[in-house]
Amino acid sequence: MLSLLGVLVVVIGFALKLEPIAIIFVSTIVTAVCGQIPPGELLETVGKTFVANRTQLITIILMILTGTPIYTL
Repeated sequence: MLSLLGVLVVVIGFALKLEPIAIIFVSTIVTAVCGQIPPGELLETVGKTFVANRTQLITIILMILTGTPIYTL
């Protein structure tokens, strides 16, 4: 149940209009700490997920940085 605190961090962060990437980063760390995931395992999971989805992630990041509307996908 405590691992859902990451969702609360996301909701509060976006409600306060904070930096989206920082919100996601902090919520990931909060979820890992509450879920008792060791730092090494967290980094391994994030790395594997990034490599498996890097094409989609890089496309979305480039669209965000250039201001292209994502709904055109």
